[in-house]
Amino acid sequence: MDVSVALCTFRGERFLAAQLESIAAQTVLPAEVVVCDDGSTDGTVDIVARFTADAPFPVRLHANPENLGVTANFAGAIARCRGAIIALADQDDVWAPEKLERLVAAFEDHPEAGAVFSDAELVDEALRPLGRTLFHATGFTAGRRRRFAAGHALDVLVARPVVCGATLTFRSSFRDLVLPIPGTGLHDIWIAGLLASVSEIVVLPEPLVRYRQHGANQVGAASRGLRAKLATRRRQGVLGDEIAHYRAMAERLRRAPAGRVDPHALRLLGRKVEHLEFRYGLPRHRVGAVLAELLRGRYHRYSRGLESAGYDLLFRRASGTSSEAPVAAGGRPAPRRRRPGWPGLAPGRRGPGG
Repeated sequence: MDVSVALCTFRGERFLAAQLESIAAQTVLPAEVVVCDDGSTDGTVDIVARFTADAPFPVRLHANPENLGVTANFAGAIARCRGAIIALADQDDVWAPEKLERLVAAFEDHPEAGAVFSDAELVDEALRPLGRTLFHATGFTAGRRRRFAAGHALDVLVARPVVCGATLTFRSSFRDLVLPIPGTGLHDIWIAGLLASVSEIVVLPEPLVRYRQHGANQVGAASRGLRAKLATRRRQGVLGDEIAHYRAMAERLRRAPAGRVDPHALRLLGRKVEHLEFRYGLPRHRVGAVLAELLRGRYHRYSRGLESAGYDLLFRRASGTSSEAPVAAGGRPAPRRRRPGWPGLAPGRRGPGG
């Protein structure tokens, strides 16, 4: 089963060599590595060129003529992959030697699966363990993993997007469904949500990636508590982008071939959008409205439960004075370019494409 690695880079000279070496040290080598660089001005491209000369597999480098951002850069890398399986890779991580072997075996054991992802060990910039994993940091508990295994992956994802692109691998047969990726959100949320709507997603509980945390991170998992991280995300105006993102996801599924999409998925995405619109349009006197939405269970099904409800009560401004995304004609949030980040973790880990 041929695997293409889609590796996106942007000013990654500090850590890129270690990631490339870990890919070359896999017990099952990829058929190719596709590198898309997003306008690096450091030595990133030179590092890739030197690695290419001795790599045990083909390496194809594409340099974007202008900076596209993380989502568009990954979309470009995915489009250029030729293998049956596409493994996404960030520039500053390090893979366990058996990562691709375990992922390929999971696809072979689950021929109906559209995607496989694993846990990751959180490490500092010198690769020293920080004492927890990505699943722990994002609240992907044993109970939520059991729901995934029972066929309720999308139900988990609409409340807590636990699939990190750095650990995600999927079948290229779903590429036409996945591409293009809208600029309203992150590629991993988009891919995982769509594939969970049409196929099984397999979870590997072992950490197969060392997920590096460092000062130049675009998203960091270890720097602050999740409550502070969530509040930071909300103040950055994520809700308007989320509404547009999940609307686009539902529309993409409606255009999928007949019989491919479970109607439950469309209903679930519709309810997610309704809940986000409720949160976006909170009235000035909102205590009763928030409590009613909480008692209906929608904060737990479509947001982070008491954490999100508490934030809406304590910090969110009333509709019309919100610091959230701007509202376009017709009262709908207007899509806007967002700073790359990853849900549930503090802004600060990833630069565009990395």
